[in-house]
Amino acid sequence: MPTRCGLAAANSATSLVNVLNSRVGEPDATAQHDTAGTGLAAEYGVPVAMKLVLVVRIDLGMGRGKIAAQVAHAAVAATLASLGEAAFHSWLEDGHPKVVLKAPTAAVLDDIIARVRTVGLPVQLVHDAGRTQVASGTLTCCAIGPAQDERVDAVTAGLSLL
Repeated sequence: MPTRCGLAAANSATSLVNVLNSRVGEPDATAQHDTAGTGLAAEYGVPVAMKLVLVVRIDLGMGRGKIAAQVAHAAVAATLASLGEAAFHSWLEDGHPKVVLKAPTAAVLDDIIARVRTVGLPVQLVHDAGRTQVASGTLTCCAIGPAQDERVDAVTAGLSLL
């Protein structure tokens, strides 16, 4: 199978998690782990201690595919930036939950980014290359985390789901 950055192509999300975990010495993702007592995410109805939140601008007129690509860029950037950290491993163990929220304007996204940095949460920004629907360098979205859901919610609570 072809590889990229030394990771073999995986047949499922679980097998990819297992590949990543094996590279950093973590146990198999299919192993049992206790999530009792972790923070609750009411919107999921199950215990979730860690999550990755993706915030995308909706004022740019991007199509659904473009939004999906920008959010994917942010998720990949956040994952790669957190490889090997304790938060990354906890996030994987929780099933690597992701939530996509909408920012109505650039100013709202800028404010969220500033607040995230103030409280010390990890954040990755995505600026578009300008090949299709928006101008080069346009800030389209950001990824916050992976981090404890209570800390992320404190910064993003006023935003709506995409």
